[in-house]
Amino acid sequence: MSESSSVKKRLDSIYKDIKRWIPASEPCSVHRLDKPTTGCLLVALNSVSGKSLSRQFTQGTVQKSYLALVRGGEKSFSSKQGRIEAPISYLDGRAQIDDSGKEAITEWEVLGASTKIPLSLLRLGLVTGNKHQLRIHLAKILQTPIVGDSLYSSKPLAPAIAEVTDIPENRLFLHASEISFYKYTERGKRYRLKIRSPIPPDLKIVCEDADIDLPHIDGTVVIDEEVDGIDDRYLWDRRKYN
Repeated sequence: MSESSSVKKRLDSIYKDIKRWIPASEPCSVHRLDKPTTGCLLVALNSVSGKSLSRQFTQGTVQKSYLALVRGGEKSFSSKQGRIEAPISYLDGRAQIDDSGKEAITEWEVLGASTKIPLSLLRLGLVTGNKHQLRIHLAKILQTPIVGDSLYSSKPLAPAIAEVTDIPENRLFLHASEISFYKYTERGKRYRLKIRSPIPPDLKIVCEDADIDLPHIDGTVVIDEEVDGIDDRYLWDRRKYN
């Protein structure tokens, strides 16, 4: 099965679940995740919501945050946080750093680094949302490729890592942990809705083995302020997946 067919099959399954819980809905996707990436995927309940959300993506008001387990310890970073501005172009579907390419900006922060093996956990913020942006920026600019990213790093893992923890084969440790966007009440009051995805069990295990402290992130829906007139239809995903 091709990657596009596999993704379509997964989306069709999600759409069926949504229609079962909300029969009047006509779900449609408004953005994408790379196939190996876990975490938040935003789906609109109808075409009107879809157009509104797509407009927010275009305007840059949708905020996305990722967790990435990367190769490299504390000494791999010159500071605890930073910002990468490195344009990207594509050749045969693969990203490459190119000064004449598309604007690409990534913010990063070191959440924890193992003192036992060369692994670190980063929080990443997408300022621009290009395909494979996080992967190419970490591999080629920070020189700390994401664990499991064989597309942008061909080097084998350090032998010490295998002595401490088990890294699943073909597992890209990139997790879309949080996404937020604007919604409106029936009275027209705007508020920001933030959705968080739980940390995958295998990422938890590797971080625990490596003595990397994990942030507490559960599957929750957060509103930036107290707002009257909000229904609970968006909570279907929390009930099933939390």
